[in-house]
Amino acid sequence: MKRTLLLISAGLLPLIALAYDAKINGIFYNFTGSEAEVTSSNDNTANYSGSVVIPESVTYGGKTYSVTSIGNSAFGNCSGLTSVRIPESVTNINNGAFQGCRVLNSVIIPKNVTVIDQNVFMNCSSLRTVSIPEGVTSIGIAAFSGCSSLVSVTIPNDVTSIGNGAFSGCRSLTSITIPEGITRIGFVTFKGCRSLTTIIIPNGVTRIEGEAFMDCSGLVSVTIPNSVTNIDNGAFEGCSSLTDVYCYAAEPPGVRSMFEDEAWDGYPFGQYYIKEQTTLHVPASSLEKYKTAIRWSDFWKIVPITGTSVKDIPFSDKSNYFDLQGRKIDKITQPGIYIGNGQKILIK
Repeated sequence: MKRTLLLISAGLLPLIALAYDAKINGIFYNFTGSEAEVTSSNDNTANYSGSVVIPESVTYGGKTYSVTSIGNSAFGNCSGLTSVRIPESVTNINNGAFQGCRVLNSVIIPKNVTVIDQNVFMNCSSLRTVSIPEGVTSIGIAAFSGCSSLVSVTIPNDVTSIGNGAFSGCRSLTSITIPEGITRIGFVTFKGCRSLTTIIIPNGVTRIEGEAFMDCSGLVSVTIPNSVTNIDNGAFEGCSSLTDVYCYAAEPPGVRSMFEDEAWDGYPFGQYYIKEQTTLHVPASSLEKYKTAIRWSDFWKIVPITGTSVKDIPFSDKSNYFDLQGRKIDKITQPGIYIGNGQKILIK
């Protein structure tokens, strides 16, 4: 039951179908069955600003509808929107729903949402905190790209897919927890996250794609698990502060270009040099393999992982640990490098 607006201009009578069924308390909706979707006006009249509270249900024409979805670009480029309260009834937040809301500073995603679609919060440059609930399984392409004020985000363990560029340009992001269900780190996923200092790739990841961590200029330490078999061109290029790379793969991961149809070998840590300050730590039994492997042999310092600087202890140990930024870890969810009793600890 779309409304129709008649415009009279230069003797013409065009019919323009608006993209909404009703406007209720300043919010535009479309109705399907017994459900309502928040949408845009499509005629530039929806200039949301300040704080917006979306209700769990709305009544129109004598019928009550449950608000279950936020439509494509529903709040896109609303330059005055500072906060939005999304009800628990919402299960879908669609493509570009809040894209370009440059003064939006906080969002709580309802617990029933399972997918964060592509571009949903792209270029929300004032967004500082995001709460992603357990139950979310997928984060779309460029979902948080350009959120330059975003400081931290915890990705729940239910997430099994993170789209290309999902967090690219999040230059204030100081920490990120990558869940164990992830099997690939996509193209430019964390590119330009220059405040990240430590990255622990979870066991189960098999491929780190091109430019995944490119220009993360504050990155000091990277831990690569033994599950990784390929690292693409430029994955860590421009990580100018990198001092330690811990690679636990028994066989040196393959290096390749970013494109499947190109046969040349890539430069995952940059094409022209690897700084003298960077030390590559590898399994002692694989030391000679890394010293002769293409691109890995470019490291100036390749040393075995031994008990002199890293202590091997069981993953089940219940002691208190800290990450490499000094933050206390209440619950360790994956193997990696931590700090305990004043020394680096390898949890495996």
